Amino acid sequence: CEEKADCPNGEACRNGRCIDCVDNNDCTGDDICRNGSCIQPECRNNSDCPRRRRCRGGRCVRKD
Repeated sequence: CEEKADCPNGEACRNGRCIDCVDNNDCTGDDICRNGSCIQPECRNNSDCPRRRRCRGGRCVRKD
């Protein structure tokens, strides 16, 4: 591979090989690494989440 788009289903391209991502640096654009796959985050900030939820690590979670 030469870039993430060359790899299947959320894998990252590193050193010419398609691999599971290890961290967000393995992903391109706004994608985040979640459980070995590059995915679009559910949110980028608190205003992207419904009431009584906040954005944490790309996911809307309940406010504690």
